[in-house]
Amino acid sequence: MADERRRSPRINLLQPVPGRVGPAQQPIRVRQMSQGGMLIDTEAPLSPLGLHEFQLALDAATLARVSGHVVHSRYVVAEGTVTYTVGVEFAFLSDETAVVVRRFVTALQEGPSPAPQQAG
Repeated sequence: MADERRRSPRINLLQPVPGRVGPAQQPIRVRQMSQGGMLIDTEAPLSPLGLHEFQLALDAATLARVSGHVVHSRYVVAEGTVTYTVGVEFAFLSDETAVVVRRFVTALQEGPSPAPQQAG
């Protein structure tokens, strides 16, 4: 069994969270998220050096801005398109942003609310 290296486990997202990275505002799709980082897909290669700035549309009303650095990356070429899958560790989250991310991840862990029962 492999040792878990993350401080907090990533949660698989049922629907990818859209976002953008860097000054060029390249689109990304967040596939997994934890309080400490995320796994994203992008068509833009991200350098493993330095910090990257991300904007994440966590819901219709919340645009979170986070910084992070690449901890691993791989790519797939299919039909002439390169897609990079990148593990990002968050860095320097403001207290406000950390709360937003924590609430988002906690809501994912709890799952969707059960549907209300219809009165018979």
